[in-house]
Amino acid sequence: MTTWQPYKDKDGQMIYDPVAASLAGGNDPNPGGRWSLDVKSGAWTQPNPQATALRSATTPATTATNRSGGGGFGIGASSVNIGNGGSNDFAKLLANRPVHSGTNLRVYQPQSMNYQDALGQVGGSYQMRDEGQLKDTAQLLAALEIDPLKEAVERQEQKQDLRYHNMMKQVDQSFAGKDQVARDLANRLSKQQAQELASRGASMRSGLAEYHTAKVNEAVAQQLTHLEVNKQAAVENLMSEHGLAMEQIDGALMSLEQQRGKLSSANFEKLSSREQEIYLQQENARSQIAMHIMDQFMRGEQTKLQASLAELESADKRYATDIQAWLGGLDASLRSSGMALDAKLKNRALELDYLQAMLPYTNLTVKDEALLDIDWTRLMGETPRR
Repeated sequence: MTTWQPYKDKDGQMIYDPVAASLAGGNDPNPGGRWSLDVKSGAWTQPNPQATALRSATTPATTATNRSGGGGFGIGASSVNIGNGGSNDFAKLLANRPVHSGTNLRVYQPQSMNYQDALGQVGGSYQMRDEGQLKDTAQLLAALEIDPLKEAVERQEQKQDLRYHNMMKQVDQSFAGKDQVARDLANRLSKQQAQELASRGASMRSGLAEYHTAKVNEAVAQQLTHLEVNKQAAVENLMSEHGLAMEQIDGALMSLEQQRGKLSSANFEKLSSREQEIYLQQENARSQIAMHIMDQFMRGEQTKLQASLAELESADKRYATDIQAWLGGLDASLRSSGMALDAKLKNRALELDYLQAMLPYTNLTVKDEALLDIDWTRLMGETPRR
């Protein structure tokens, strides 16, 4: 007789009977085949093949002997048979235990992304222009505003120079014939003198003629002096006007250059501030885009995780439904087997009651048989024939 040996399954749980072994699986060290539960001892046993064959050969003779009344009544060991010899439906249920479809599924492990990784996908930072470039740009902007004004003043200066030279030429041309004027004046006065002398009947060689000649020369000299004074006055007036105009032009040019410097400084400050503003705006935009990338990435990872969990949950629900249905069928089969077992045990109990009631008549002791023979001899007058 082979007795069931408890063992541990793959999860470390002890398996004490073949029913649990059929549910748990694992490395079962016990032999397969038909196992019987001894109701009195609670042990699961399996007959050896030799003992089974011997019992099969001797059982008919024993049965015949019991039926003849010579050896009394016999009954097999009270047992419950569960295994290959049991219900075919029960065996099929045990063999068709549901399998979890999500055994190979794994919970998705979300990937991580830090801020620098997301920022790297946006692109580089805004490259601010250096101080030299900003100065060049500031000077260029100032030149665009000042140079046209400066050119206008310079054109005005050129016009003033041209006007000055033209006026000087006009003065020179106006007083260029002063000698001719003096000669003409001398000739006219000489003619007048000659006419006056002739009318008076005086000779040109007289002292009166010399007097008139001296008067003529004096008048001519005065006329020449007057013309020279007027020329110098005109020249000085032109030079004064020209100098004043040039001072105004130089002042305008100097003012424009001062404005150029101020505009360049102001433009440099504006451009520097603008560069800082653009840089900060670009960095803010890059930061927002990076945060959006991280948010979208985390949403995608969360979606993948939820899909993974949903798949596992769906597999768990299917397995729970299948195992519940399987356990229901197993319970129904066990209930059916239990009812048959109860009926069999009840029949065995009746047999035991019958044996106990018939025991005094079927299994007599030697003393009882001797007393029975004596009574038989007294009654019948002879000993019983056996």
